Amino acid sequence: MIPEALEEKIIECKENGLYPFFVNATAGTTVYGAFDPLNEITNICKKYNIWFHVDAAWGGDLLLSPEFRWKLQGVEKANSVSWNPHKLMGSLLQCSSFF
Repeated sequence: MIPEALEEKIIECKENGLYPFFVNATAGTTVYGAFDPLNEITNICKKYNIWFHVDAAWGGDLLLSPEFRWKLQGVEKANSVSWNPHKLMGSLLQCSSFF
């Protein structure tokens, strides 16, 4: 997600009488492992009073890694986070967490 484009769309929506209420950022996409810039998105969401959710289904496990934890900078500022430990932690059963 490009933060500048997000803010432009929020402004455009408000000018057209719409009220954006939710932004979903991704922390680790399934195919490429891409991470959205969480800190920048958080600032925009706070500015416009929009709920900020982080889908960390794949990337949430990186919080346990001192080497790669930086990729999740800003996740602590989200209003909610989802994480699927079974994807990278080797759990035999599917499990999901929502914070």
